[in-house]
Amino acid sequence: MGPLDAYLPYLLNRAGARIAASFSEEVRPFGATLQMWRVLAALRERDGRRMGDLSETTSIEVSTLTRLIDSMEGKGLVVRRRSAEDARAVDGVQPALVGLASQVDLHGSASAS
Repeated sequence: MGPLDAYLPYLLNRAGARIAASFSEEVRPFGATLQMWRVLAALRERDGRRMGDLSETTSIEVSTLTRLIDSMEGKGLVVRRRSAEDARAVDGVQPALVGLASQVDLHGSASAS
């Protein structure tokens, strides 16, 4: 056993990486990624989240989250609610109908894992 094997943060990171890899395999048949699942799970808890809140809740950096939401919007999983005052601003993100169905499928995968 080397020095890293006795270092708790290292071991936690390794365990988390293995769990994430395993769960990614579970959601892949649904055409989803772990990050997509985290967004849909956060929206299942409370839809209409602002990007900053969604970033904090999912632990996905805002710049990465913006690209992810672009992709998810293209797949019909989520929709952005634009601000009435400023078309560049997003008031919130919510699941689209396809996203709602995916939430049910993906939630079942998470519960069974």
